[in-house]
Amino acid sequence: MLLRKDLTANELRRYIRQVKQRVTQPVTYADVWEFWLRNPQLADEVDFITIHILPYWEDEPIGVDRREADGKLAIEKHLVDIYKKVQARFPDKKIVIGETGWPSDGRMRSDARPGRVEQVKYFSIFRQAAEREGFDYNVIEAFDQYWKARQEGTVGAAWGLLDAQRHDKFGLGKPVRAEPHWQILFTISTIAGALLLLAYATQRKARHWKGIVIFAFFAQLVATCYVEATWVDVTRNFYFERTLGVAFWAILLALFSYALLRGISDSLTGQMADPSLYGARVRESWRAWRELPRYRIVQRTDLLAQMLYLVLTLLCIFYLIVISIDWYDGVIRIGDWFRQIAIDGRYRDFPMWSFVIPSIVLMLWKTITILRTEPVARDHRIAKALSFGRLLGYDGSRGFVRMDRRLSRFAPVLPEIVLASMLIFWAIVLVVTEGAIKLHDGGAGGFVSADGGRWVIRTLFWNTQANWFAFLALLMAVPYVATIYVSVREPLAELPPDSYTNKW
Repeated sequence: MLLRKDLTANELRRYIRQVKQRVTQPVTYADVWEFWLRNPQLADEVDFITIHILPYWEDEPIGVDRREADGKLAIEKHLVDIYKKVQARFPDKKIVIGETGWPSDGRMRSDARPGRVEQVKYFSIFRQAAEREGFDYNVIEAFDQYWKARQEGTVGAAWGLLDAQRHDKFGLGKPVRAEPHWQILFTISTIAGALLLLAYATQRKARHWKGIVIFAFFAQLVATCYVEATWVDVTRNFYFERTLGVAFWAILLALFSYALLRGISDSLTGQMADPSLYGARVRESWRAWRELPRYRIVQRTDLLAQMLYLVLTLLCIFYLIVISIDWYDGVIRIGDWFRQIAIDGRYRDFPMWSFVIPSIVLMLWKTITILRTEPVARDHRIAKALSFGRLLGYDGSRGFVRMDRRLSRFAPVLPEIVLASMLIFWAIVLVVTEGAIKLHDGGAGGFVSADGGRWVIRTLFWNTQANWFAFLALLMAVPYVATIYVSVREPLAELPPDSYTNKW
């Protein structure tokens, strides 16, 4: 109640008194440990004190592997210190730990990583401390509760010792796997990669062993990343809206994977479309896409890849923003009907696997095309190979991507400037906000919030999931930055000469 600000301390006191008047059993109130220290007057109203100790949700989260300077586990020290601090503050009251646990899935906070292995480590550490210190405690919780995902995201639904189907997540004394279904996923991705390689090898021009090896590598890489991305989404499919999201991402990544592998195949077999038809900039690609007859979409994988890449870029920016901000003031109102819009980045997963293919895999293929020799030396060869116009890494053996000259250097690449700036800016914001923690210790420094807490940068770069997602966003900005560089280096178009007619 106090944590969520549902009641004030005085209102809560009245409710406790009303309950004690009506029952003979001992009465307590359960909340996060620090709210007992902020409201010590409530101790006189209860028969014993119930505190929650959840290191994952602390203002300064603590990972299960973090160690102090003396080599001791920080999380074990935290558990014991908090219990003793509350015990010292209320020496005449029995202290019970009402909730403690660790999530088995979800997003990281600082260096606190959810996972099956981490959940087992936490309970092992806690059990040893509880036996040594004599804790009286309850574990949260018996089963995963999917309904919590609507408010708290994936991590809120994954605190159970058993999953939602009542299956054990781990067995006592048995090895624990971070992904218990890895053998099935390995088999599916291997079969998918083999089928893709078979489709490539059956082409008449796919006879060179180097091309087969390169395509086999990328086919397996794309298949593995696609299977993992889809599987992660499927395992987090808690309600209907997420089902739609799973289907959307599966189709979107399948289309982009097809375009990428088709481009790799065509490049290795010398069947790329005439590069002079490519849109060198975003505006030119969009114009070409709109003018393209829909029955030729499959033939123009370059334009298909560019349009899908734009969609993925916008989605990446969207995720960067909603993970980085907290916003609770949005309201949609139609007459008497209204809905409040709230965004809390703490509950948003980092969709890393969804962007591995259009970032790491794509840039890896582009890097290989840079290493390939071209029959004609070209200016700014590396920048052009990385650019949006050569998104599929065309090797230049059959011409070059035409970049039309314009009267302005920056106006033609305004979309690239906006998209690249948004990706870079929000990637930096993401890393900084994930490195910030809010403290209520009464200290000085930092940015003071409305509730009296102060934001300080203390765990910068500790969240490896945030670091990876920011890195993927920066990789997705590379084609736009390269296009800007190539475009501004192009000579400007010349103004048409004055004539007798246009002077009138």
